[in-house]
Amino acid sequence: MTARQVALPGDTGVVQRLLARRIALRWEFAAYAAIFGIAFGLRFFDLGTRALHHDESIHAQWSWSLLQGSYRHSPVFHGPFYYHIQGLVFFLFGANDYTSRVSAAVFGSALVALPLLLRRKLGPAGTLAAVAFIALSPTLVYYSRFFREDIYMAFFTMLMVAAMWRYNEEGRDRWLYLLAAGFTGNVLTKEGAFLAIAVFLVYLDLHLAAQLAGRTLQNWSARAYRRELTAIMATRGLEDGDPTLEAEGRKLTNLDVPWRRAALTLGLAPFAWIVAALWPFLGALKDRFDWGEEVPRPGDLLILLGTFTLPLLTPVSRAYILEPFGIIEKDRLSWELRLQGTIPRQDQVAILGLFSVTTSIAAFAGLQWRPKLWSIAFFSCGLAYLTLMTSFWTNLNGLISGPWGSLDYWQTQQHVSRGDQPWFYYYMLMPAYEFLPLALCIGGAWWTVVRGTAFSRFLAFWLVGMFAALAWGAEKMPWLNSHLALPACVLAAYSVQQAWEAWKDRPAFRKLVPTLFSVAMVSAGGLAVIAFMPSGAIYHLIRAAVALGVVTSIWFAAAPSGRRAIGLIAVTAVIGAFAFFSVRSMVMASFARGDDPRDLLIYTQSSGELASIAREIEALAEASGRGYDLPIAVDSTDSFAWPWAWYLRDFKAVSYVDFGSGMPTGEYQVILVNESNLFRVQDYAASSPIAYGPYEQYPHRWWFDEYYKYAMAIPPEGICTGLQGNCGPLRTETWSHIWDGFAHQGWATTWLEYWRDHDPRRANGSVDAFAFFPANFNRSTGKLSATPIEPPKPGTDNDGRLTFGGAGSCQASSSRRWMSRPTPREPLCHRLGDQAAPEVRPGWELPRFSRYSARVDQCERAIAAMGTCGGAHRSGCGCRHIRLADPGLRQGTEVAGYVRHGARYDQTGGTFRPLWAARCRDRPRRQHLGDRHRKRPNPGLHARGRVRQDSRIQREGRRPVR
Repeated sequence: MTARQVALPGDTGVVQRLLARRIALRWEFAAYAAIFGIAFGLRFFDLGTRALHHDESIHAQWSWSLLQGSYRHSPVFHGPFYYHIQGLVFFLFGANDYTSRVSAAVFGSALVALPLLLRRKLGPAGTLAAVAFIALSPTLVYYSRFFREDIYMAFFTMLMVAAMWRYNEEGRDRWLYLLAAGFTGNVLTKEGAFLAIAVFLVYLDLHLAAQLAGRTLQNWSARAYRRELTAIMATRGLEDGDPTLEAEGRKLTNLDVPWRRAALTLGLAPFAWIVAALWPFLGALKDRFDWGEEVPRPGDLLILLGTFTLPLLTPVSRAYILEPFGIIEKDRLSWELRLQGTIPRQDQVAILGLFSVTTSIAAFAGLQWRPKLWSIAFFSCGLAYLTLMTSFWTNLNGLISGPWGSLDYWQTQQHVSRGDQPWFYYYMLMPAYEFLPLALCIGGAWWTVVRGTAFSRFLAFWLVGMFAALAWGAEKMPWLNSHLALPACVLAAYSVQQAWEAWKDRPAFRKLVPTLFSVAMVSAGGLAVIAFMPSGAIYHLIRAAVALGVVTSIWFAAAPSGRRAIGLIAVTAVIGAFAFFSVRSMVMASFARGDDPRDLLIYTQSSGELASIAREIEALAEASGRGYDLPIAVDSTDSFAWPWAWYLRDFKAVSYVDFGSGMPTGEYQVILVNESNLFRVQDYAASSPIAYGPYEQYPHRWWFDEYYKYAMAIPPEGICTGLQGNCGPLRTETWSHIWDGFAHQGWATTWLEYWRDHDPRRANGSVDAFAFFPANFNRSTGKLSATPIEPPKPGTDNDGRLTFGGAGSCQASSSRRWMSRPTPREPLCHRLGDQAAPEVRPGWELPRFSRYSARVDQCERAIAAMGTCGGAHRSGCGCRHIRLADPGLRQGTEVAGYVRHGARYDQTGGTFRPLWAARCRDRPRRQHLGDRHRKRPNPGLHARGRVRQDSRIQREGRRPVR
């Protein structure tokens, strides 16, 4: 973009000068405008369609509570920065599902623009590529539309990177202030910021060591050159030097060679940070090593970042110094166990003393470095940090929960291993979603690492360092992939710039574009044909022919341009080939799938049914005239209170009770219950004066079927996770198993199909719940009727088979047909009570959630007894899976139990199969038949209330029945 000044008579004002500027539109400005427009649309379009995730609902509810004056910082849920930002959004625009994600979309959009601050380092082509990669990244787009803290952390991390390298280039103090602001925003957002900060500190230490080594070798070489030249001239009797003698002298005295610099850098690296901190006091050492008087700019950055970080590392002393050396008893200063209530005065003094020590050390280093700059930055950022931690000084406990509790809590959570993912988790996520920048990073390693600059090596170090840090961390979640996608996008953009610069004699832009466009189209079409072609030997040969044809075509396009054009042609081919699949992956994850967790990026998503039921509750509240005083009971078992706490935030008579300990007292118009406690609600409803209609079964939370954990299991183990299964990367059996999987078990085909379609071709896992509404409430119209419809009487169908239930509502429970397969439009209810069952015949079904007794008359093997716990048949014992009973049971044997999901007798094999029955509604619903499903032992819940993955029920073999 260029501008011209137009002279106007008497033009002296600023406004007149601005109005007089004419902007000439260039292709670069147009490209940026288009990318920013697309990025903005991708992040703000249709934000409220998807139901709020479990974590999103907590963050949204807490942001809403902040406006009500009841928010208190807790390290368990990170923050508090984004709670305050989102609270401001709610204050301005109101609270709903759409606005709850607006602040994330704002920061996600701002992240797209930050590479502009690095334009001098990335170059014009690299900056444009970085903006485009970030704008269209599947991971970054998805989490820019997701109210979690990671997109805010990504923004502040990128801001820190820009400030570091702008200062390193220009040396202006403004960039140090910006670095301090980015640091403060980062630690106010999430404790994971310390991982990124650790990577930056290590790199700055190495960079400072390299610069000190360079200064030493250059100055020593200069001294040696002067001595050698003087000696040569004295020996030969010359007074004036000549070029030949100078070249000879420099060659003999040059100490600044790569191997010497690398060795000296490694030798200085462990002490470089100490050198920076004590720089004014190292006069003799500086003279000996010829370092000069001014600390190198990486030292400035290291001092600022290190002195800001040190006080916040104070809680680490508890686990690594105070308790191991017996200075304090174990867990005395544990925030989770001891410091959330009233804190004893002696503990307050102990914590204050510890912070005094670390803050004094930081202040000593900072004040002897640049007193004025450090004081302004430290005290202003410290004031902002404590102000938000204490909710504008209304919660003084934030003085402990923030500086001490944040890192203290999360360092104790390493053994929990949230998500319980295997070691190779990010090796799946990155190639599945960020394959485009990852391919450019790997392909451009020669430019960025071997032939690169300090900036490009920093980008590579950032990416590799975050990979190592996240792989080391016990918690592995898909949203953490944002902190790998961001450096990958910037590093890939640097490779694009290097490829652009390598072709120095490239033709004019208007002639270059058709060539690059044709290369991109050929590679895109070739990969699309290869990817979507059917499997089979003949098709593999066709694939090989297509690939050969594409490579040949690209070669002929690049050959006339010379060897230097190969890099840009190759980069264009990679971008052209992968761009379609990258955009397709982004659209499918962020828009097409919605609430359906078919993508690895979608982790334990709330079902869209929750939003529908919430609207029905609002309709009932309006129709009944009770409004927000409508009494509602919500089962909080397994943290089922979320996201209902968000959706029912305006209702004043909501009881959140663990139904496993008993039903709450009172009369409730709506009951939302975990499936494990359904029988309690049925018993409650049977004696309740409120007549409940047919209850609604819905998936409360569902998740991507993580079958890869079982596929990677090394026998005799059955699973491969962070806590279970001896399947680490350091075992030779692991790599033998991986080779066998790719060579003989079709893993390559499975992976490529998922990469192409992002469809695991397996049913989602889920944990279900049930909703009870009054029988006289029509949920489809949102209206109340005068009297409920009476439940139907038991009878027989047209074939003379016994039936219970039928059309209409049922008081206190639901009904369904007995012995007959339900049709999709039948309103079904499920309870039979203790009715004796007829003979077992093919097609015979056990009703859902009913006590039963049955006689095995037509099979020689036993039926599958449901509700068996420890081998005993008990009513309501809580087991969900089907277990084959004793094969010795013969005809006439009676079995009894508690049917939780219904079963249909299958003559083949003489077993029952679970019936995932239709709901009691007057509209069609899906049914599922499955051969089996299993429940793994429940080791417990997370501290954050999220059910751990290995305790969720993994259902297999389900298929829809239409």
